[in-house]
Amino acid sequence: MYFPISNVKKGRIEAMVYFEKDHIWRRRVKEALLEKLERGEELEKRVKELEAKVEELEVKDQPPACTSGKSMMARWGSDDGDGDADELEKQTEFLKLIEDSRKAYHAEDERVQHTALNVSM
Repeated sequence: MYFPISNVKKGRIEAMVYFEKDHIWRRRVKEALLEKLERGEELEKRVKELEAKVEELEVKDQPPACTSGKSMMARWGSDDGDGDADELEKQTEFLKLIEDSRKAYHAEDERVQHTALNVSM
C-alpha cells in the first residue's frame, strides 16, 4: 500500500498496519477454532457409535434368563471356548478403537491450541 507521508501521519499508518495484523490474526484463530470444533464433532460421533457397538456386544454377552444345561450349551457353544475368544477379541478391538479415537481427539486438540499459540506470536 502506498501512503504519502505528507497526507497521513506516521502514527495513523502504524495503527492501520496493526489493525490489519490483528484482523488477520483473529481470522486465523477463528478458522483454527472452527476446524477444531468440526473435527471434535466428527470424533464425538465416532466415539458414540463405537460405544453403542460395545454396549450392543455387552448385551449379547449376557447369559440367558433360563440357565438349563442344554440351552446354555446351545447358546454358548461347547467347552472349547472358541466362540468366547472371538467375542472377547471383538470387544477388545472395539475398546481399542474407542481409545484410539479419544487419543486422536486429544492430539487434534493440542495441535489446534499449538497452532493458535503460534499464530498469536
